[in-house]
Amino acid sequence: MKKQSGFTLIELMVVMAIIAILATAGLAAYTGYIKKARDTTRIADVSAINTIVLGMMSSTGLPPDATLKVYNAVAAANNDTILMDPQSSANGVTTKSTCLDDNGTTLAQCSFTYRLCDSGLGYAIGTRFESRANVGLYTDDAVNATGGTNFIDASLFEVGNCKAYTNDTPQIISCTTGSGSSCTVGGTTTLTANA
Repeated sequence: MKKQSGFTLIELMVVMAIIAILATAGLAAYTGYIKKARDTTRIADVSAINTIVLGMMSSTGLPPDATLKVYNAVAAANNDTILMDPQSSANGVTTKSTCLDDNGTTLAQCSFTYRLCDSGLGYAIGTRFESRANVGLYTDDAVNATGGTNFIDASLFEVGNCKAYTNDTPQIISCTTGSGSSCTVGGTTTLTANA
């Protein structure tokens, strides 16, 4: 009788199980890297918006008094293209809110915000992150407030020059709804770039 060689069914199933486990671990790591990359883009975008606001302040010494002014300046600096969150789809609509609040578990809207503080003498530009590893930056950011805290809003990573805590609502300056060249700014006004 001729002896047959090859793998048994059990050996093949063990190999397939090992491959499935490795693929699952790789996918989880890949997803984490993508979230961190989008968070890095958000930090760079906040820095770019901050540079634009500082340029606007150079003539008056005061920050822009309206979210729409910041929005238009950002769009003009971006070849008349509306500012979108890195998670947005091709038509400019953020498909789902997957950024994290300050507790690291609650999902919140991904967007860029602008607010005035210190009786109109200061400003803060903020964003949220997707990666839990970056949530700690919310309270360890560049905006210093009185009372021993390093933030104006505990659920945002912020840059700016605020010195006193404020509890006003930040206005959205990125495209979170709309499509094409239109966008909702400040939560209510729908407009096109440079309107």
